Amino acid sequence: MKKKLWFIMSLFLVIMIPVAAFAANYVGNARSHKFHYSSCRYVGQMNEGNKV
Repeated sequence: MKKKLWFIMSLFLVIMIPVAAFAANYVGNARSHKFHYSSCRYVGQMNEGNKV
């Protein structure tokens, strides 16, 4: 039983770690309806009122 539980938990972690690594922070522009990574150089050029 312990081996089965260990296997299931290990499998869960193997699946979830890459998913978490691909999660990113986005900044949306309400005016242009475009999304940018928070590290994108164009985020700094956005009007603060348009950031979503």
